[in-house]
Amino acid sequence: MKVKLYNDVKQLAAQLDSDSYQHLMQRINGGIVLQKMQARNVAAVHDGALPFLKSSLVAVPDAVLREDKAWIAQELKRWHNFSHPALWKFDRTVEYEGKLYLQGPRLEGAPLSLHSHPFSVSNTIVFLEESLSFLQMIHDSGYIMGSLKPESIFWKDHACFVDIGLEFELAKKYHQPGMPLQINWEYQPPEVFLSAQLTPASDIYALGIMTWEAIVGQTFDKGEGITELMQWHQQSYPVSLRQGKKGLPVELSALLEGMCNKSAQHRIKIEDALKILHSLRKEHVKESPAAEVVKTSRIQLPMQHTSIEMIRVPAGSFMMGGADEDGAADLDDLPAHKVTLSKNYYISTTLITQEIYFMVMNDNPSRFTGPKRPVEHVSWFEAIQFCNALSRWLGFPAYYRIAADHVECIPKNKGFRLPTEAEWEFAARAGLNTKYAGGNHLDEVGCYEGNREFFGCIPVGQYKPNAWGIFDMSGNVMEWCWDGYDEYSKKEQTDPQGEPDELYKIARGGAWNRDDKDARLKKRKWMQKSVQTDYLGFRVVREA
Repeated sequence: MKVKLYNDVKQLAAQLDSDSYQHLMQRINGGIVLQKMQARNVAAVHDGALPFLKSSLVAVPDAVLREDKAWIAQELKRWHNFSHPALWKFDRTVEYEGKLYLQGPRLEGAPLSLHSHPFSVSNTIVFLEESLSFLQMIHDSGYIMGSLKPESIFWKDHACFVDIGLEFELAKKYHQPGMPLQINWEYQPPEVFLSAQLTPASDIYALGIMTWEAIVGQTFDKGEGITELMQWHQQSYPVSLRQGKKGLPVELSALLEGMCNKSAQHRIKIEDALKILHSLRKEHVKESPAAEVVKTSRIQLPMQHTSIEMIRVPAGSFMMGGADEDGAADLDDLPAHKVTLSKNYYISTTLITQEIYFMVMNDNPSRFTGPKRPVEHVSWFEAIQFCNALSRWLGFPAYYRIAADHVECIPKNKGFRLPTEAEWEFAARAGLNTKYAGGNHLDEVGCYEGNREFFGCIPVGQYKPNAWGIFDMSGNVMEWCWDGYDEYSKKEQTDPQGEPDELYKIARGGAWNRDDKDARLKKRKWMQKSVQTDYLGFRVVREA
């Protein structure tokens, strides 16, 4: 996929000598990534220079659209069923002026093709580790990317792939014997020019060349046409590659040379490369808690291809509560105190949606209906009942023992449950000390009364997630926690559960009808557990 990106419609219109959005969109019809501008019902495109706004639309190549629609649906389903931290996941398909787009979370950063700053050693290690891990998942599933190119890999501290090899699969499907394979030849290894046979080793080579370019900070001049491309790739060590080696650790340079080996048979294997990178990471990459969150679990529900995506949160310690840097705090948020969570756990990346709630409970109590909107108007007790019902439906032992209105935990059971207040805040912080979950600018990370476009909650995952990929922890709807309300103390705690209060329960996270103060990630609220309101929902956790 060739990525053409813009962001500011008015600015681009001026460049095209037009202030007509309609005319502008006709001129851009080859664009790949489209944006829905906040508070405007127009589409815009991003050039990588400005931050993305809400969600992104990635276009399916025109060549794909001209072919079998059933095949397209099959391939998109394959994409949607993959799960990897480095893979961009779309939520739905959108048709616009005869083109098909995949809509999903806002893409961060820019494609490698638009990066002008050379990769540092630490960037190179992180990029390769994440990208090779992604390729390993693709190859283990029996597929090959086949047409890797820098336009399809976004980078901003982490790698994000916006392709799973659709063009290559299309080329294979309609390839005629004796004719050249219709693929991108710029990053193909020497053996492909001779045999046109792509293998997993071809992907490793392509990624190696692109990484060299990222280190140097420019695209290598490989010539034009297949003949010149073949001559460039057959060189033992092009001058441009030797220049990229300056300042690299010997082990990293050797790894890249192994990825770009001219012989597919002697090219380094992914598992061996990952072992080297793991060792290099310890010495050259400054770790943050966010880097530990690498394992994603998608719980597939047995109906309608719906899933609950959960992120593994590592055990750790943090200072819970306290005032923000600007001094903002309520009495209930104080004092700051050290909390240790001794066990890893999974937490759902989004609030429980109405679609999922209805599938499990055969009911939708929400006021603002929509399958991808968070379920709201549920009491604390109803959230507990949902957790047990979901556990039983998916074959897990129920975590809660319910007797009338009394609820007890069964810690040995590994079913779904509500997060404790400490687990909620630890996940919301994601190893950082920002004012809101995901940053210090609420307009970027959550829906609240100051930026909402409509009256009511919105579909989940529309704003920027936090550093661990968790959405809507500062806005949309508030979230029930397990704990009963209790005042904080200065005493250190390990795995706190809160008071067994049978009347008042903790709710966290801000809401669409609340101000920015309620969206602070340290802000505490408590409500009677029987409360049902249109700004209160929940998410779930499980033991890891």
